[in-house]
Amino acid sequence: MDVSIPWWGSGALALAGSAIVTLASQSNIMVNRKTERRRLSRADKTDLYPQLIHLTEKMIQAPVWPDGLGDHLALAEEIHATASKVRFFAPKVVDGKADSVRVAAQELATSIGDIRANSRPGHHNTIDQRFAEPYHAAVDTLTAAVTDFTQAAKKDLEI
Repeated sequence: MDVSIPWWGSGALALAGSAIVTLASQSNIMVNRKTERRRLSRADKTDLYPQLIHLTEKMIQAPVWPDGLGDHLALAEEIHATASKVRFFAPKVVDGKADSVRVAAQELATSIGDIRANSRPGHHNTIDQRFAEPYHAAVDTLTAAVTDFTQAAKKDLEI
């Protein structure tokens, strides 16, 4: 009898073949799950990203005076809450940009609080000159942060 493989070779080949088939089907299931997670998180991203942008633009455009007009601390808290939600769905790059928006919004809210606590409105509700430069710097920082976030969000959503 001239056999080229040992008697146990056919069993080993059968086991190896079944292992390959099992692994291939499992990897297909994993790819399908990953695709489903990405699709679901994209829906969340398309809700949260514009919401964060809208809240920051609302804060940038809100006037400092009169005092009773708009609660900047509450708006900063909304921005913080939305940026925290972004962390669950966004990649690291977008999450970092959202965190920069959160920090800049808090700085602007603090600046507005300082202005309201330590000065009075000027003619036509202008900001006291002592506080104008820090206020405008905080607005510029928030504007730059939201611009960076918008670019990163568009790249993430492939828009």
